[in-house]
Amino acid sequence: MSKPGYFILQAICFKAQGDIGPLSCYTNKREIVMFLKAWLRDPASSYQIAHRNRIRACARNWQALSSQDKAKWERVTKVLSLYINGYNLWVCMSMNLEARGALPTLNRQSHIILTLPPIE
Repeated sequence: MSKPGYFILQAICFKAQGDIGPLSCYTNKREIVMFLKAWLRDPASSYQIAHRNRIRACARNWQALSSQDKAKWERVTKVLSLYINGYNLWVCMSMNLEARGALPTLNRQSHIILTLPPIE
């Protein structure tokens, strides 16, 4: 009797997580779990499309920043021991208008002046 493919993967100590071809897989404490990838049947809603476009705009704005400005955002996260990187802080400030209120505090505590990302 032949063994399924995931037994072979376990035998060679392969740890899988994510999509491999048509399969989605992850490793729990005991085994590799594999199943056929579930494809979306319905098209995205207008809200989902708008949200994805906002995230894309944040990424484009980050790419448009100068390397000095990117370094400032990264430095603030290091100086303040935040558990995120500069890009994540940028996205947070871009996507969440309430988080923008924290920018003066970040500037004051880090002694680094950040400029606000454009509102998307």
